[in-house]
Amino acid sequence: MMNRSVANIFTPICILTCKSLGCNPLGPLMLTVVGCLTAYMTPMATPVVPMVKATGGYNIKDLLKMGWLLAVIICIISVAWIMTIFPAY
Repeated sequence: MMNRSVANIFTPICILTCKSLGCNPLGPLMLTVVGCLTAYMTPMATPVVPMVKATGGYNIKDLLKMGWLLAVIICIISVAWIMTIFPAY
């Protein structure tokens, strides 16, 4: 599924979960969106990825090799920064 589709599916789930737990939904919502946007390494993330793969002759292994470090850095920094600025409780 595309990034935006996954974000649109998980946003209401995140809001309802935070509402039932009684916590602030801003931090978990931002983490949901960041998680959906860091799926740029998958061919289904955006329509541009398959076009680039076909034109450049890249495969999934090349995408993972070039993007795994950035994805890990974005994940660690996002969780640390967002949960410090917008704590759930």
